[in-house]
Amino acid sequence: MAACYVALLIAVSLLPSGPGAFQGWDAAIGPTWQNAMHMPAYALLMVLGGAALVRPTAGRIASAALVCCALGGVLECAQAVIPGRTASVSDILANVAGVAVGVAAVALWKAVTRRRKAVREANG
Repeated sequence: MAACYVALLIAVSLLPSGPGAFQGWDAAIGPTWQNAMHMPAYALLMVLGGAALVRPTAGRIASAALVCCALGGVLECAQAVIPGRTASVSDILANVAGVAVGVAAVALWKAVTRRRKAVREANG
């Protein structure tokens, strides 16, 4: 599931804009919504990455977060050479903020899972 989402995120991030094979795909969304989608897109990426971890230790979650941030940075920089697209520091920051939200969600999920396990063990 995570791999499919990564492929989709890469494909959407690297689509050219303006006239051509995918003419106007981004006009239907508009720049405000495009910018607003960075945070939830990367939060979901982090949650899927965290869910894919066999044993989600703090170190593994941090490593997954770094990979998610790096992917966001690389894709944003790649947009500088894609026709009709531009690279933006604010988009990279929105990606990082989304990853941070995802890390919080993964940490919460981990805490709830650990608590449920402790309750089950206590109740026998």
